[in-house]
Amino acid sequence: MMLLDITVFSGHLHPLLVHLPIGFLLLAILMELLSYSKKFQQLASAVSIVFLFGFIAAFASSITGYLLSLAGEYDYHRLTRHQYAGILVTVVAGLLYVMSTETFTKRIPLNKKVFSAFSILLFVLISYTGHQGGSLTHGSDYLSINVITEPRLE
Repeated sequence: MMLLDITVFSGHLHPLLVHLPIGFLLLAILMELLSYSKKFQQLASAVSIVFLFGFIAAFASSITGYLLSLAGEYDYHRLTRHQYAGILVTVVAGLLYVMSTETFTKRIPLNKKVFSAFSILLFVLISYTGHQGGSLTHGSDYLSINVITEPRLE
């Protein structure tokens, strides 16, 4: 069945695509926080478009992640945590994009510190989602203190 093969193939793109929203969204957060400094104030005008790219990439990553999850090869509880966290990242990224647009800020003036708080929340969500995804693919102890404390066998 050709449609099934395309679905499976699209799902297998998730590990590749998932890095795009991480990069875009972390860049947007960094630019937004740096724009507090007079030296980097000009970055504020680009934050909106970078959040848009991050939102689009997160949406595509969520779709391919869902398709990958249909294979049923993952622990249900870890998969569910990762999936819901990924959807939340996508929603918050979309909200941050909308909140950063000129149209929104003209209608609803938003304190820059409130926007920054949402950006920091997004950073925490990205970190949590990435950790859950890493646990799915590499095991729950992949990123743990054991990596440092246990001797490596070579």
